[in-house]
Parts: sequence; structure tokens; C-alpha cells
Amino acid sequence: MAARTLQQRFGSFVLGAVNGITVEQWPSRIQLQADTQPRVQGDGSVLVRRRAIGQQFSIAGGIIGVDTGEIRDRIDALYSALVASEDYLSLYADRRVRCALSDFRYERPPGTPTAAKWSATFLARWPYWESPTVVQSTHTALTGVGPFTIALASNSGTAPTWPIIRITNKAAVSIGPIVLSVSSVISTKTLQLGGLSLISGQQVFVDMREGRVGDGIGTPARPSFLDGTFWSLANGVNTIELAHNIGASASLELVATWYPAFWTL
Repeated sequence: MAARTLQQRFGSFVLGAVNGITVEQWPSRIQLQADTQPRVQGDGSVLVRRRAIGQQFSIAGGIIGVDTGEIRDRIDALYSALVASEDYLSLYADRRVRCALSDFRYERPPGTPTAAKWSATFLARWPYWESPTVVQSTHTALTGVGPFTIALASNSGTAPTWPIIRITNKAAVSIGPIVLSVSSVISTKTLQLGGLSLISGQQVFVDMREGRVGDGIGTPARPSFLDGTFWSLANGVNTIELAHNIGASASLELVATWYPAFWTL
């Protein structure tokens, strides 16, 4: 295995010598005790995510400085960076986790004016580490009645990951209202978007991870109802199915993007 590049940072704040910070304890895993999959309820107007219980982990280390004043300033700088907002935390350049600070503590041992200890506990948005490199799988010329069976590019992660699916009307005319169904062949789960209208060149995107449907260009592309379940991609090759009720004149493009996810750091 190739050597990994060390990249200790939270957002743009470097957890390293430039800020007088050392990291001595990293988590071996992110605790997971519940399903995090978003689900549609009712007529689709309310989207509910079952959040995981105990998605938390801690890191700890030291702070060094030339005197007590610099130690104090570096503690302030570290806390200010960690508490500012939810952001990505990384130890290596190839994996990160999106999280927010839930607890911060520090200790300045007596008789050591140039050193301090600190620890921070975070709540992770997702129960896994993810690659910072997005994968894109584009499928054009989806014409005719369908349904279309699409083999996505391979997902190199070891944990499930939720894609963003973008569907574009490539026909020269507007379509709608229509019903689109996007299914995961492996899990047999389907999400259906109904009452959707798309002008020529307009797209609608389905964010499986956040559990929401976004607007396209021009006139907002919002379905009148949703039905089914938001679904994730397994590791390896995933096959999805796109179905519609447009008829033989359909001309669609589907683009799927995702970040490979991993259970371990």
C-alpha cells in the first residue's frame, strides 16, 4: 500500500507545528448505533432522517509555546477554529469526516508554562470517513420508452455512500407533468418523483444523503409528490434503473456523483 500523506486539519485550520498543536490521540472508529438513512413520509412534503445515536469521537494532543501568553493565544485560536462551524476533519489527505465540536477541554499543568494539553469531542454527521475526491458517472442518450438500466462507475469505498442523482431533459421541448422513478437494483429500493415538469435543458437533482430534491435551471423543478425511499450505493459496481412515463419522445441524461466512504481512518 502506498504511503499516506499526513494532513491534520479541521477545515482550513492546521493541527500542526505552525499553530503549536500536536495530535496524540485519534479515533479508531466513529460510534454507530442506528440507521442514518433518510426516508420519505406521508405525501413527501416531510422528509425525516433517523439520526444515529452516539456518532461521536474524540481527539487529543498538546500545545506548545514560548511562554504562558503564547500558550493562551494558541488555546484561543484552536478553540475558535473548532467551535466556529461544522467542517471536515482529516488526519490523512485521502480521508475526512464532516463533524461539529460538542466538547472542548484543556489543561495547563503547574510548572509547565510552555505547554498545555487539550481534548475535543465531535459529533459526526455521518458514521464513516469519506474520500475528498468526488466520483462522477455520466450516462447520456437515454432515449425512448425505457426503463433504462445503468451500470455506474465502481464505488471504491468500503462503507455505503449516498449519491446525488441529476436528471436532465435533453429533448428540444418541455416535458411534464411526468413521473420519474430512480431505483437501486442491488437494494431494490426506489424513489419516485411525481408531477414533475422540465423545460428543455432543465435538470432536477435528488440528494440521497441529505434526503432532498433540488431545483434545476430556469423554472424551479419541484415534484408535487415523492414516494419510496432514498437509497445508498454499496461498494463495487452498482446498477440503477431509471423509469419514466414520458413515452418514446423521452431524451434524458443521468449523472451520479458521490464520495467513496470508509469505515476506518
